[in-house]
Amino acid sequence: MIRSAPSPADYIDALVSGLATPEERERRPLMILQTGYFDDSGSDIGSRYYVLAGFLAPVEQWKGVANAWAGIIDREGLRYFKMSEAMALDGQFRRGWTAPLRNNLILELIDVVTAINPWRIESFVNRKLFDTLLRESSALGPSMILTLCCSTKSSFRSQPTRRE
Repeated sequence: MIRSAPSPADYIDALVSGLATPEERERRPLMILQTGYFDDSGSDIGSRYYVLAGFLAPVEQWKGVANAWAGIIDREGLRYFKMSEAMALDGQFRRGWTAPLRNNLILELIDVVTAINPWRIESFVNRKLFDTLLRESSALGPSMILTLCCSTKSSFRSQPTRRE
């Protein structure tokens, strides 16, 4: 038997393996499973804040996003999408890309995510506060301190920001 390469949606299924099938969840909802994609920013020297932000949505919706995202990335001849490379026109964006082409790609990828209307979660932590807590509470470690700081400052929004 010849097996094809896993689809992007297959990787999302792997994240929730062992849980009830969609049919079982419809008959007997035991839990609501939300999957999130998050990224951080603000670790550069001049930044005043650490930021952790992302989106939450049901697994089935992320599978559609993963397939659509991969299709766009493949169409453009990219192996992956990294915003810092895109904004700097560096890495994969060094040759053949202009700011307008890059901006159109970013807007298209934004549309893929916002089409599922995910919950947006964002946290901002003052960098000086975080660094002070890190020095004074080294036993907790940076990831625990960031988690504590972010959990007290999180804002949940049921609607993502839409561009005009």
